[in-house]
Amino acid sequence: MKSTLFLLALIIGGAFSGFAQTTDTTSDPGYTASPAKTPVSPPERAARQLNTLQKNLNLNQDQVIKLRMVLLRLNIALDSLRTNPSGDKKSDNQARRAITQDADGKIYAVLTIDQQLAYAKWKQEQQLRRQLNRQANKAPATDTTIRHP
Repeated sequence: MKSTLFLLALIIGGAFSGFAQTTDTTSDPGYTASPAKTPVSPPERAARQLNTLQKNLNLNQDQVIKLRMVLLRLNIALDSLRTNPSGDKKSDNQARRAITQDADGKIYAVLTIDQQLAYAKWKQEQQLRRQLNRQANKAPATDTTIRHP
């Protein structure tokens, strides 16, 4: 009788100890932790934008110098707006639009006619890309698997 109770207690104890242990998901080869997004500083962002414009628009050295200043001012102003919001989203958005439109006007003034057309085309492509990303993020995940009865 005692050995049966002891055996029963041992089986129950073993069964519950298995539930108490959790699996370590960090050692799972399929697990990838996404790195935290670190904010990019305005000078770094301006340098990235300038590199992109150089690749797409074939800028000369004088244009690069002028655009570097325009992009740096743009990104500093946007960063200031981002870090010190007024609390009113509508006024913040209006200020953001005004800043970017002012910078666009200065960018267009530096570019040649052909570069202006290429810049406008590139901006439209970027806008379309952002819209597609928003739609993809907004759409609920759908189950596309086909199930057969």
